Amino acid sequence: MRNNTPNKKVIALIVLGVGAVISLTYGIVTPPNGRRAPPPPQITPREKTKETVDSVVTKRRAVRTKFESWARHPFAPRAGAARQSLSLNGIVGSPKNPKAMISDAIVGVGDTIGKYKVVAIKQDRAILSDGTKEIELKLKQ
Repeated sequence: MRNNTPNKKVIALIVLGVGAVISLTYGIVTPPNGRRAPPPPQITPREKTKETVDSVVTKRRAVRTKFESWARHPFAPRAGAARQSLSLNGIVGSPKNPKAMISDAIVGVGDTIGKYKVVAIKQDRAILSDGTKEIELKLKQ
């Protein structure tokens, strides 16, 4: 004789399926905790105009810079700063393949350092060009 009671595995699959459907519908319906809409900005009656009724206009106040007492912005480039920062520290190599140490960088003829290109390296100096003018760095004695 055949038993008409359902199999335990089938009952467990049905219960798990119903739980999965409930979990998915709950996840779709409820918004995530971290993504709530920000509250709308408050508009005072003095700021309400015909233009701000449809859209909210936010205004930023200008912040006074703290660098006024320094007489210049500390991160703004200065005129002539590139030439002041370049210094010839040494020259090595053979006359056919000379190398120069300019501001802790070893460069050869044709290399670039900053905005300058090394044109020539002599025994006691290096000549750099930015395309419009040439500067000469002399070896410190």
